Amino acid sequence: MNEIILPISFGILIVAALIGFISSRKMIKTLKERHKEIWQDLGKPTMFDSLSNYLSMNKYLRNKEYEKTNDSELIAVCNFNRIYTRIYFILFGIVLVIFLSQIL
Repeated sequence: MNEIILPISFGILIVAALIGFISSRKMIKTLKERHKEIWQDLGKPTMFDSLSNYLSMNKYLRNKEYEKTNDSELIAVCNFNRIYTRIYFILFGIVLVIFLSQIL
């Protein structure tokens, strides 16, 4: 039973990362297409970008600046990403604990 927990948890983590990737891509695309000035102010973020752009996007989400746009689609995807990122990091921590408990 214990031998299967780690592969399953890594599989869940990979699926969760793919969901986050798709959602982040949608958020960046929506910003670029509908709110080009905000996208440019954030450093023209892409999916695989610099740390400074990641931090500016993170601040944008954390401060809920997207709500000022009154764009319901952008607000929905940003709210999802804001919550999903937190859930993903918690999940990552759980998988890390499982991994460490099995190798130690």
